[in-house]
Amino acid sequence: MADRGNLWHLVRLFAQVRKRALTKAIGAAVDVKPAASVEEAVAATRDMLLDLGRIVPAQYLIAKDIAGAVGNRALSKLNDVTSALAGEIALGNSAFAFETKPLFYAPADELRQLAEKLQYHPNTNDYHQTFAAMFTASGVESRIVVSFHSVGKAFRGLVVAVCYFQVGDGPPAPLSGDVFRIGYQETATEVSKRYDKWLDDCLIKGLAEWRRTLV
Repeated sequence: MADRGNLWHLVRLFAQVRKRALTKAIGAAVDVKPAASVEEAVAATRDMLLDLGRIVPAQYLIAKDIAGAVGNRALSKLNDVTSALAGEIALGNSAFAFETKPLFYAPADELRQLAEKLQYHPNTNDYHQTFAAMFTASGVESRIVVSFHSVGKAFRGLVVAVCYFQVGDGPPAPLSGDVFRIGYQETATEVSKRYDKWLDDCLIKGLAEWRRTLV
């Protein structure tokens, strides 16, 4: 098949051979120095699984915890925005409605479109939570969406946030020139300080985009 121009199966074979060789090498390395204690045996097992990509280092998980804390701040901010709009606008005109959806599902195709523009690889398998502020005007629904997810094919301790504006089923428009990065090297307080400014800028731009739809 490779001779006929289809290299996919050959590449897969090479990948399998390399993976098996690596697994054997790791196993051999573990057996070179037998564990002298239960603690060493546990550590050897952990190191082997880390090398195989079966588990991630504990410090990587800190990024998920921080993303969860920052996500709560995002949800609170979106609630503040929709509540303020409801009080200022909806009470005076029933054609307007506002709500926050804490469990909004960001479709994979929308995230792919954003990823192409912002040049990153989204991974919603290892981490994903999304919130949306919904604005309805005369039956037309618009939204500001904040999505948190990991990046890359395997989780390496990095979670990003993207914020975008969308009208109906139209294309998502990013509200920042880059993703917001959340790593495990910073504290939640340090990340929150950066995030609050980033999110405010996104919301200001998003509300400006919504106003344009009302003209």
